[in-house]
Amino acid sequence: MDRTSVEEVIELDEDAIMDAGLTHSQVKQLIEESFMQMNIGEMSISNDDMPINVRWSDATTTQADLLDLEIPTQDGEQSLSNFIELNKVEVPNQISRIDGDRFASITADIEGRDLGSINRDIQSLLDDYSTPNGYSLSVAGDLEQQQELMQEMLIIIAISIFLVYLVMAVQFNHLFHPVIIMSVIPMTIVGVILGLFITQRELSVLSAMGIVMLIGIVLNNAILFIDRTNQLRRSNYSVEKALVEAGKNRIRPIFITSLTTVGGMLPLALATGAGGNYQAPMATVIIAGLLFSTFITLVLIPAVYKLFTFKGSKSGRKRRKRRKSQDQLDESQAVS
Repeated sequence: MDRTSVEEVIELDEDAIMDAGLTHSQVKQLIEESFMQMNIGEMSISNDDMPINVRWSDATTTQADLLDLEIPTQDGEQSLSNFIELNKVEVPNQISRIDGDRFASITADIEGRDLGSINRDIQSLLDDYSTPNGYSLSVAGDLEQQQELMQEMLIIIAISIFLVYLVMAVQFNHLFHPVIIMSVIPMTIVGVILGLFITQRELSVLSAMGIVMLIGIVLNNAILFIDRTNQLRRSNYSVEKALVEAGKNRIRPIFITSLTTVGGMLPLALATGAGGNYQAPMATVIIAGLLFSTFITLVLIPAVYKLFTFKGSKSGRKRRKRRKSQDQLDESQAVS
């Protein structure tokens, strides 16, 4: 918090000054003259210019000297103590401003706790604290930077998901197959939350970076599955048989890629020390999300694929039925 110091402040007695026929400037001038020495010129001594200063012969060095000064009034000279009062007040050593508004900052060091939990405690205190009129409370420093970075990471995640969808839509030449593949992303987030909950780690900026990396990794497994299923469908396999055969063909590479990634991230998740506190949450996010999504992929992707295929075939049958009915109506009208 900004430090303060105790200073002597002169307070004027407005009523006494007016009754004595004085003005604020007269009182102020007398006080300034008692402490000030005025430069009235220079004199040359041995070719050296020396300033000539004028000041009172009796220096004002104590409170009593100041209060005992005589000031001329309409009723004669009176003691300055009749018109002023000296009080001790606390004043800031430094006045800080942001956009012209004064502010005071309260700072603290973090030890043994993460920034996210401290932020929640501070926010609960701010919510319960009522500020006087003209005052406001806000977080700054590392807390403010963390909030800004989290907002930026949410935008980055949204952009990454859009770009992934765009690339897959071009590669598969289909609008729904990328949606089937990306259906694993919400389940991956569930795995991330479970992993952080079990390890009692916070969702930080580096954890959010781990989610961005995780999106690309988990989608690779789903892409392998869907790509093999489409190949089998083009070989005149039924939907059910294509999904079962694709699972048999792709389960081994899916598990190998997932387990190798988990093994590479495991030392980072178990790291300790100052660097481990920042890196371990990111590794935890990748490990938990990848393991959870790997098992979910083999169950969720076939179900979603079957659902979209069923809806597509059902709508196709409806379109063919409507087209056939329209053709029969046109033939009957032509005969009549």
